[in-house]
Amino acid sequence: MIRSAVFALLRYRNLRNNRKTAGQEHKPLIIGFEEPEIYLHPNAAKQMRDTIYELAGTRNNQIVCTTHSPYMIDSSKKPLQILNSLSRENDEYTGDNGQIKIERLRCNAFNASEEFLRLQNDDKTYVKMLLILDDHISIVFFSKHVLVVEGDTEDIVLRETLSRMPEVVRKDIECNWQIIKARGKATIIALVKYLRAMGINPIVIHDKDEGKERAEIFNDPILEVVGD
Repeated sequence: MIRSAVFALLRYRNLRNNRKTAGQEHKPLIIGFEEPEIYLHPNAAKQMRDTIYELAGTRNNQIVCTTHSPYMIDSSKKPLQILNSLSRENDEYTGDNGQIKIERLRCNAFNASEEFLRLQNDDKTYVKMLLILDDHISIVFFSKHVLVVEGDTEDIVLRETLSRMPEVVRKDIECNWQIIKARGKATIIALVKYLRAMGINPIVIHDKDEGKERAEIFNDPILEVVGD
């Protein structure tokens, strides 16, 4: 109810400002939300996300939001958005007294819209299609490692394999990895370019398709864009 009231007031403020005399300057507003999706039904969380993007699209509003939910990120939105992926990692510092174990905060900042604009036309079309089909692709921003697979078969086999692994192994993989379906070999190229532009270096699994000329031609371009 509190969040609903806040959003209602913010919407009222936008309506009021829009009714004012043209050319009149309005005070800029910075709004901060910590995990706005907490306690919400998934459908309600989606409505919350749309409202946040709507408010952020207004000229004088800037929204700063922290979240653990990939469903609060909409990679297909046209307004500029800056995504900061924060994570902690163990490291060592060498000083006069030898090596000291430390915990480092890693920040990977990227502007999804700018990186998207750098893609070529065909790549852009493939990524747009993928974002429409799989809005959960935003989950890559919350994972240490990303595995891109060609399609449904690989996805099903890997998930079934995980279920048969020792519990300690399965839990470790589920905590640190995300499996993303590219839904085709051509799309793998565009998706990897998009992810690498944002500092995410995925591992890729796909068929060789030996003897299938129309599919085999993508093998070298995939290897080239993955880089290893």
